[in-house]
Amino acid sequence: MQKYFDSCVYTNNYDIESLSKLKKLCKKNYCKKAFLQIPKYKLKEIQSIKKNCEKTNFFYPIFHVKNKNYFKNQFKYFKKNNIKIVKIHPRFLNLDLKKEFRYYKKIFQYCENNSINIMFCSFASFDKKILDYNFLDLISKLLNITKKIKVIIMHTGGTQLLEFYERLRFKKNIILDLSYTAQHYLDTNLFNDIVFLIKNFDNKLIIGSDTPSKKILLTKKFLTKLKKVTPKRKIENIAYRNLQNLINEL
Repeated sequence: MQKYFDSCVYTNNYDIESLSKLKKLCKKNYCKKAFLQIPKYKLKEIQSIKKNCEKTNFFYPIFHVKNKNYFKNQFKYFKKNNIKIVKIHPRFLNLDLKKEFRYYKKIFQYCENNSINIMFCSFASFDKKILDYNFLDLISKLLNITKKIKVIIMHTGGTQLLEFYERLRFKKNIILDLSYTAQHYLDTNLFNDIVFLIKNFDNKLIIGSDTPSKKILLTKKFLTKLKKVTPKRKIENIAYRNLQNLINEL
């Protein structure tokens, strides 16, 4: 079975015991390493969470950008603790991308100027209000700010997968992530679009489970299904090599 480097796992607690349990679950399902998403934390906890992840020799912590009122303080802590990748999650922030575009632009500019790479959630599904504008257009404006840093587009727009690919494929610093999308649409026609994407863009694609939102077993199922229609070398790129190369560059 193909081992993989998971781009997206979550847990409620970041103590050693909790991380050890999650590591055991991941390894059982052929995950070799993982990006641990950390949306809820106190700034003073950054160092201890980072150390706990290092002790596991398995998890790489991804701290989410918090409420905009904490902008200066949080990036001060990021810099102090040598954080090289941060996550921007508009739905978790509860900040409309259009209304708060200046704030998101500020984050991108700061990250570009301070060599902090970005993971950006591309799902346009929100609980209270249906978006009435083109999410990709605004993401594209933000991406045009960047040249040096890597930007990982999480979930690659879901059902807009090919539209995201076509829009972004020539920008060299962009990486497309298949977490959640690969699992959620595993038994739909979108799987064929994912296969097309892998065959044409395998050097810029990564995969994650988005556990516990999606059962981690589904990632194993996805890779098994992929093996039947995709060359081994390309699967290895998206499953492990691309994310490992990114880590090596940091």
